[in-house]
Amino acid sequence: MRISDDNFPFRSVQIKVLPPYFYVLDGTVPIIFKGRTSDWKAYPLQKGYSYFSKAEPINSNTILFRAQQQKTGENILGVFKLGDTVLTSYAPTLLEKQIDGFFDTDGTLQYSNQLKKMVYVYRYRNQFIVTNDALQLNYRGNTIDTTKKAHLKIMYNNKSGDRKLGGTPYIVNASTALDGNLLFVNSALRGKYESETMWKEAAVVDVYDISQNSYQTSFYIYNIGNEKMKTFMVTGNNLYVIIGQNLHKYHLGKAIINSSTTIRTKEADK
Repeated sequence: MRISDDNFPFRSVQIKVLPPYFYVLDGTVPIIFKGRTSDWKAYPLQKGYSYFSKAEPINSNTILFRAQQQKTGENILGVFKLGDTVLTSYAPTLLEKQIDGFFDTDGTLQYSNQLKKMVYVYRYRNQFIVTNDALQLNYRGNTIDTTKKAHLKIMYNNKSGDRKLGGTPYIVNASTALDGNLLFVNSALRGKYESETMWKEAAVVDVYDISQNSYQTSFYIYNIGNEKMKTFMVTGNNLYVIIGQNLHKYHLGKAIINSSTTIRTKEADK
């Protein structure tokens, strides 16, 4: 993989593959490179897009993104339309502020090409957002965790205006994957009936059907040695997991793909 120009102050590079194209993006510059997977050479797209912290290409000329509002510093979702010029639009009401609008609205941004749906899963509360490809709201759903409000201690520096998280943040949804109608959520909270031993030995993934707004099933991804799962993705019946420094491939059984139901109850909200 090569980019035509690396003379940029890269700080947060993201790589996205959407065959036959791939993208190299850094919202701190900001810069977006686009290339074909046939030769893995990428070239910069037109200038004119704003800074962003997350980005998800959904077709050859559209990129969904998350940015910060200039005046408030709060997170906001938007769309880049690429053409002779870059057209930028925002969806200011999608992310709902509970505390500061930045830390409390942190989450994962993913897209289902099969359903043409965007899913944003909050990191610190039991909610996710489903929209169409223009970021028009379809519905707000809930995970089986019961934490409705983010539990965060935010510390402010009055002189610099900076803010940071104090103490240990209360994470609800650690990471996610989306494939077709199935949303996979790595829960960071132990279920009420799950043993502490099992919780230490494996990561739990809860599965939701976004086309029906329903919880379907749960499964475990076991540690390897002392290493736990860092992140994962799903394509069809294949599950790819990074554990430690290694990439592992698993096969998802019919019970998961066909969305069979397994009940997993969470502890009450704290």
